[in-house]
Amino acid sequence: MFKLYNSQSQITSDLSKFFKNVFPTISKPHLKVIPNIILGMVKAESVVTTDIIKKIKDPWSDIQPSSIERKFERFFNNDKFLPYNFYDSIIKYIIKNYKLKNKNVYISFDHMYCKDKFTIFLLSLRIGKQGIPLWFRCFKDVDNSEAFKLSLINQGISYVHTLFKGKKCNIIFLADRWFNFREIMQHIESLGDTYCIRTKSNVSIEIDNYKDSDMIASISDIEPLFSKSLYFDSVRITSFKFQTKLAVSKTDSHKEPFFILTNGNTREAIKHYGYRFGSIEFIFKNQKSNGFYLESTKMRNIQSFTTLFTLVCIAILWLTILGSDYTKNKSHFKNCFKIRYSRKNGSGNKRTFSLFNTGLFFFNLAFESTKYIVLKCNFLLYDI
Repeated sequence: MFKLYNSQSQITSDLSKFFKNVFPTISKPHLKVIPNIILGMVKAESVVTTDIIKKIKDPWSDIQPSSIERKFERFFNNDKFLPYNFYDSIIKYIIKNYKLKNKNVYISFDHMYCKDKFTIFLLSLRIGKQGIPLWFRCFKDVDNSEAFKLSLINQGISYVHTLFKGKKCNIIFLADRWFNFREIMQHIESLGDTYCIRTKSNVSIEIDNYKDSDMIASISDIEPLFSKSLYFDSVRITSFKFQTKLAVSKTDSHKEPFFILTNGNTREAIKHYGYRFGSIEFIFKNQKSNGFYLESTKMRNIQSFTTLFTLVCIAILWLTILGSDYTKNKSHFKNCFKIRYSRKNGSGNKRTFSLFNTGLFFFNLAFESTKYIVLKCNFLLYDI
């Protein structure tokens, strides 16, 4: 009879030990239920409770599914569980043990929505060509003004700055044009960090010595050059009386030019901003259509959704870490299996798998495998 490695009981036990280590105040009931929900999510690739229940076994096998569903429901609605504090303890542990490969640390921030029910503000760290969630806050409804307050955005920025304090790195914040506020850029600069934020084309601006004129009406008056960027090391945003720098780029693949405001090197601003696309967008995709189908949840109150979202983020963290671990140490697994990183899609182009999907494949191959494969639950992240 073959021995199965990485069983449910072994994985949930390892996850429990890790959670207890980083968050000592966690209760025993929560310590029992959380690892099973996360494992069930990963196995089912779903956040729907009934899908999760179908994928978990001992010690739940002898319990009626309806009883398990009620148990999960009580957990998600328990206001004594503090999801933000729990996630904070995990992220601090990960970043503390995170060894940087490069000096630049790229942080993207944006809002995402779960249908018309919830709004999430999230900051992510770029790992390889994708990202992991660092800090988030969830809000009821899509038009909740609390989710868009500048004080909230700056709170998240300050958190990330403190998180990397002592790492001897350059923190570069990346954001789309909906965040081109003076208060945000000034706050990032006051921390000694760099911002690369896209701005709208109708922003009024002054540029010294631009085509023999000291002033143009708006950024859209700048004539971008194809395949050649323009750089302005001294511009004034007249609408909110702010001095900054500007990089302009136009490519065939985008209808509109990119106008990037920065307090850093304008020659690098376009390249830095480009890292935003593979970072935070991957997280949204992994949470939704390419991962756990978050929008299929039927949860309606903010406590239950925030707890669910937290566990989804932990699952994304874990799978991304497994993917980065396999990528860095794939020679150790060559006798067991080999994950193909790319395949051709319908148009004949190659599609490269993300670290998240690599981790998911690795998990599915290693879970209850007859081959001895270490499926780590230590949340040690490698920079790829």
